[in-house]
Amino acid sequence: MPVALKLTHADGWHTYWENPGTGLPTRIRWTLPAGWSAGEILWPTPDVIRDASGAVTGNGYSGVVRLLVPLTPPDNPPLGTGTFAANANWLMCADVCVPGSARLEIAVEPDAGTRPRFADPAYPLASADWRLFAERRGGRVLLRVEPANPSLPEIAPAGRRFLSGDGAVAFDKPQGWRQSDAGGGEAELEFSENGAFPRELRGVLRNEAGWGASGAKGLRVRVPVVEGAAPAVAGDASATLPAVCLAAFLGGLLLNLMPCVFPVLGLKLLALAKLAGGSRRRAAALGAAHTAGVLLSFWALAGALALARAGGAVLGWGFQLQSPAFVLALAALMLLFAMNLGGVWELRWTPRLPRNADGRSGGLADGLAGGALMVALATPCSAPFLAPALGAAFVLPLAEAFAVFTAMGLGLAAPHAVLSLLPMWTRLLPRPGAWMERLRRALSFLLYGTLVFLVWVLAGQVGRGALAACLLALAALALAVVFLGRRQGNAGVVPALVAPLVLLFAAWFAWPSEGGGADADGLRWEAWSPERVEALRREGRVIYADFTARWCATCQANKRLVFGSAAVRRLVRGQNIALLRADWTNADPRVAEELARHGRRAVPMTLLYKPGRADAVLLPEILTPARVMEALGE
Repeated sequence: MPVALKLTHADGWHTYWENPGTGLPTRIRWTLPAGWSAGEILWPTPDVIRDASGAVTGNGYSGVVRLLVPLTPPDNPPLGTGTFAANANWLMCADVCVPGSARLEIAVEPDAGTRPRFADPAYPLASADWRLFAERRGGRVLLRVEPANPSLPEIAPAGRRFLSGDGAVAFDKPQGWRQSDAGGGEAELEFSENGAFPRELRGVLRNEAGWGASGAKGLRVRVPVVEGAAPAVAGDASATLPAVCLAAFLGGLLLNLMPCVFPVLGLKLLALAKLAGGSRRRAAALGAAHTAGVLLSFWALAGALALARAGGAVLGWGFQLQSPAFVLALAALMLLFAMNLGGVWELRWTPRLPRNADGRSGGLADGLAGGALMVALATPCSAPFLAPALGAAFVLPLAEAFAVFTAMGLGLAAPHAVLSLLPMWTRLLPRPGAWMERLRRALSFLLYGTLVFLVWVLAGQVGRGALAACLLALAALALAVVFLGRRQGNAGVVPALVAPLVLLFAAWFAWPSEGGGADADGLRWEAWSPERVEALRREGRVIYADFTARWCATCQANKRLVFGSAAVRRLVRGQNIALLRADWTNADPRVAEELARHGRRAVPMTLLYKPGRADAVLLPEILTPARVMEALGE
């Protein structure tokens, strides 16, 4: 059963379409009898809204417009009249904009056989008389329309405009339509600066002359975007594949400075230090094995993402950490390595490198496993330079995406490879001796810290019962290692001054402050959703949206640093800023799509919405209290 919201605009005033451009779309919230459901608004073909200078400012309606909504009855609707209530909200603009709202009720006797009239010329057609094609051309999309019937009259390109229904194509950019010989035409469309490159075009193609005899000015568009030239990075049409690979290499290089990889980095440097004074051939072979482990792991990630993309899934950087099974397996691996470094058991790999004169040997599998482990631990971090590179890698053709992931892997492996080829740096270290055993055991505590971090991630993914089972499994694994492993000597005593400092730091980090701990800052956080964002924007609130995940170490550092500041908390409370948190600890397609819409494929991402601004402000990946306060105060 169709029901319509009728809006009658005074002269010079307009409201907005589903993708408004600079305004806000009309929204309807229904209160229906039991068993009834309301569909989405069926939007009439919108007008292109222009300001006094002729510049495009949005998409919307003037005059009289009816927004049709199909209502679906239950299987056996009760007899008699039912009451249908709706809360409608809109934004009406002329030289100024004024929000409007109304609560409307209608009492009707439902007719389950009635259907909406899609043939109304006010609504866009889904006509078989026209064929539509979309192709990627660099940083743009080529949209082509051709008549399926040669007898159709030729339609001039003047007055045509594609209106993007999802905001993937920029609403305010010129669209230079070119006439084709067959009576159709084509145009190169620029996609939105904050959006990911679209996989399909969805919207309405408006033609002032109308499409055929129906008189409808809108032609419904929903076509896939065919691979053409490579897309640009995050909306920059001038970017090239070498530039993307350079950004990926620099991002991989900076991952070595992230806390995620400190434990493995320490292990690899310790392994190189053991080769001091030995054969350069052995050191180079170990470095090559480590590089191979890193590259094979990155290629495995690229292959998994390619398969997921082929299946239509939306994934992002660190997607494997959204699997509780993977997190548990990684935690078990951390436990094994930590107990090995602590001397509880001896880890022996095969095959081995050629023996040195002193009889010592290093394992090729050590290098491969170390490289793979470094990649597994690096994925929770998103270093600077990685955001644009990842944004491109997730939409590039397969071969070019593999090139980007290869560059990223080479950047991550580069420091270890260089140090293995230039072993003279080991002259700065003391000669191999007891200090290396003490350092090895100290590094085990970094791995225990990583284990705690992974268990915390797991706690956000599974229920309490499952978490208890996972902890018991880790305890059983530790017990098995104790019984089956070879006992080593007792670990050295931690220096008396370091232990109290570590204890104080742990207490400061975990101690509740203002009603919470490191993850509870005394402020009121709400769950992020597009609907909640729209509702808060209608209220005129400033919105701080934090896209985060438990397994993202950079995310946790940002939250601790920014909202650990009393000045930031006072500003948030004083301005009544709405705080939204989009948690990507577990896979969430809506969060992934929002990241992609802003050119990101990894967390952290922070968005700031302000009244009067159509687009959100995208803050840097690494935040400080000063940067956040500056953005809020602008």
